[in-house]
Amino acid sequence: MKKPLGYQNTEHDSLSTTVMNAFNYLLDKTEIPVEILNAANELTLNKNDIKITDFLIWLNDFTKSHELDIKFKELPSSDITANSMSMQTQNGNAFIAKCHGNHFVLITKIDEVNTYLFDPYYLDIDFPKEDEDYKIICDEQFKYNRIVHNERFFNSQEKSYSLANPKECILVETNKIMQNDLNSNSTLN
Repeated sequence: MKKPLGYQNTEHDSLSTTVMNAFNYLLDKTEIPVEILNAANELTLNKNDIKITDFLIWLNDFTKSHELDIKFKELPSSDITANSMSMQTQNGNAFIAKCHGNHFVLITKIDEVNTYLFDPYYLDIDFPKEDEDYKIICDEQFKYNRIVHNERFFNSQEKSYSLANPKECILVETNKIMQNDLNSNSTLN
């Protein structure tokens, strides 16, 4: 059984929350090892200057040691485009992206116009409201809670829901979803 994607507990845990959301998005809750909760929080909250490469090594070691069908891979900045990332989301993969303001989100879908993402920051009354470039979505808690125009998201503007400069994205890749989709399609024919 899947569980809805979650929100931050503090102002400082968008990376660890987004990592947990990646696991929740790709795996059933019974497949997620409890050790990931403490380990991800400890690693990301205790090191303000954690390097993405060190974090990726740790994540891949963790998933391998727990025999999880998930791999994490940093994208070269030249591959951080809507066109190059869209196919990955169509195949059931996701991305952890660093946005303006050192804030992390989970990208679950990209089409020719929009990026669909889950922002782990819970909106309160004081937060800026929707504008012409992004919409708040409340009824897709298993997939996304924002839809952002690609032009805004990928242009590294100094606005919320724009990629940070330099661009940083982590591909969260699994063969499991594609395998399940293939198996379910073959039983329908």
